[in-house]
Amino acid sequence: MNWYKKAQVDEDIAADYYDQYYETIHSVLQDFTESPLDARQQWTLVPFARVKKIWSDYMKTGIVSDVKGMESISKQMIENTHKLAVNTYLMGHTQGSPQEHFDDYGMDENEQERFYYYAVEEDGTSLISDYGLDPLMTLALELSATFSAEEQLQIVDRMFNVIHMRSDLPGLFIEGGTSSLIQLSERPSDSEQELAY
Repeated sequence: MNWYKKAQVDEDIAADYYDQYYETIHSVLQDFTESPLDARQQWTLVPFARVKKIWSDYMKTGIVSDVKGMESISKQMIENTHKLAVNTYLMGHTQGSPQEHFDDYGMDENEQERFYYYAVEEDGTSLISDYGLDPLMTLALELSATFSAEEQLQIVDRMFNVIHMRSDLPGLFIEGGTSSLIQLSERPSDSEQELAY
């Protein structure tokens, strides 16, 4: 994982972020061990209506007026990125070995096998990413380091561009998935832009 080397943030912030990532490993495994045998991993999406309103207002004014909404979106993007990274790690798709974490929770081979079914959507899509993790983790780290709503919007927008490049990722971050990102990326017509200024 090279994401922590690429982000332009303070070392203390990077250390806190790394701690959050490890906390997510434990929360994911805790939730799994406490879940029914046929359960699937809980996953919360960013509400598209709120994103669309904040982005639209920002395009008109250059200001994010719904600061709490932007904070909520940022928090969810970081959480989903961490869960995606943790699932990818626990399913053995990274260089590190997750065995010590499985051992911490007393998970034998059968339990580890069941995790592979737990972290899968109903359509069979695994909740992992081999492509998008490095850029997403880097951007999520930068996102955790800023308190400016306008900077948060710009970083989240860059995260949307990363996930938009993969057909299976948008549905793990925003309500409506790819179709929502297409709507969000559509620019207003020239006449609408003139009215906005």
